[in-house]
Amino acid sequence: RRDAYINGSDSRKLKLTDLESASYDPTDAANGGVSYRDGMAEIHAVTSAGQVLKGIPVFTEAYQRVKLGWLFSMLEWRAVRPVADLGYTLFARYRTIVTRGSTLDSLVEAYEAKQAKTLIDESCETCPPSAMSQTQSTKGQAETTTNQ
Repeated sequence: RRDAYINGSDSRKLKLTDLESASYDPTDAANGGVSYRDGMAEIHAVTSAGQVLKGIPVFTEAYQRVKLGWLFSMLEWRAVRPVADLGYTLFARYRTIVTRGSTLDSLVEAYEAKQAKTLIDESCETCPPSAMSQTQSTKGQAETTTNQ
């Protein structure tokens, strides 16, 4: 629905990707090898040709695709670009703290813990209930030991 709103009837202009989706796979060519950490640290885009863009060029390309390129065209000017890059770098560094209330490292840690739990849960689909509780109990003990 979000993609349709942005693209109108032409769904080929932009495809937005949720890095926190259970279906997100950084090894998928459409995702350009962008890891959760890299994607959360800085905005990325993958062109239909497979080129990975980062930072200010993502905004320039995205707005051009939806015919609003004039909004960001000045960011490509030689005198403006270094200032825009610096501004975006500072924004990206503190974005997760401001918007999510967490550092990038803590978000990555939580994401990786969630991914590990999903793998454990999926691998124990056929395990008897006692094996699953044992796995979760052992994991809880390891976390307790690590956090001390």
